[in-house]
Amino acid sequence: LLAAVVTFGMDSATVRYLKDAEDEKQKAIIFSTGFLFEAFLALLVAGCLVLTSSQVCEALNLSKSQTSSWIVLMGWLPGIIMAQYFQNWFKYTFKRSLFVRLISVQAGVYLAGIVFLKFTDQLSLLNVMLVMLISQWLTAVTGFLTCRRQFTLQVNTKLLKQLLIYGLPFMVMAFGYNFIISLDRYMLADKISKD
Repeated sequence: LLAAVVTFGMDSATVRYLKDAEDEKQKAIIFSTGFLFEAFLALLVAGCLVLTSSQVCEALNLSKSQTSSWIVLMGWLPGIIMAQYFQNWFKYTFKRSLFVRLISVQAGVYLAGIVFLKFTDQLSLLNVMLVMLISQWLTAVTGFLTCRRQFTLQVNTKLLKQLLIYGLPFMVMAFGYNFIISLDRYMLADKISKD
């Protein structure tokens, strides 16, 4: 749910406005404006939820033992937002080899981590979440290094407003879809036995 809100349809919006770019400088501004907004929002949301983790865990009826999982999940949030931004950028700008490279990094690190946990008899939910966190952040770092020439610290606020307006319906649809799936799981959680 959080990823759907934080993404804010920016992946679709940036690609739509990329079509209007007349030169590489404009493409860099579009890329950076979308990325910086998503990264800032993801870090802000994750930071706020970590700082209030005890209150949030209590509101969600999570036990004290699940607080560490919550904090790992909040560390994962910015990583997946940034990783998905780069993956979608490569996918929608038809940079197939770069897209495949990012997916390969993500899948390879995740698979290697899970196999390592299995063979060292350390397979647990928290450890799997840590492997997911590592795979997402390595994907984000790889994407960042690949796109480093695309970055500019110039953010166009007029463009950002247009991106947000364009992306809002996509965010609402993604949130609604994920909310329905999450609601089903939440409602059924008490009905399923621990066995």
